[in-house]
Amino acid sequence: MTVQEEACWDALCHLGLPLTSTRPRSLRRSRRSLECRMIRAARIVAAGRAGPREAEALRALVLAVQTHYPSLYERIAREPSIAALAPGDPDGRLVKLARIARAILGEYL
Repeated sequence: MTVQEEACWDALCHLGLPLTSTRPRSLRRSRRSLECRMIRAARIVAAGRAGPREAEALRALVLAVQTHYPSLYERIAREPSIAALAPGDPDGRLVKLARIARAILGEYL
């Protein structure tokens, strides 16, 4: 994974991705920043350059956006790699991760 890809995941953790990041969080939270970084991360996942934890966490973030911020989801789902991550029948683990994501998203969206 490149340094740029690592930075993408760290920034997404600050924006709501349900993973732990040890890097300082100086990024300003905004809807636009979330959109751009989710799309970039989805492309990394689609290219097979992300680990299973990152892919699962991104699916949970997509689920949280899809269920609680439908207008935002409609915008980002135009990107095929985001639409491919939308879970059809999420399991309990994914739902729990989506709740964690939703709590962070609710702070700024």
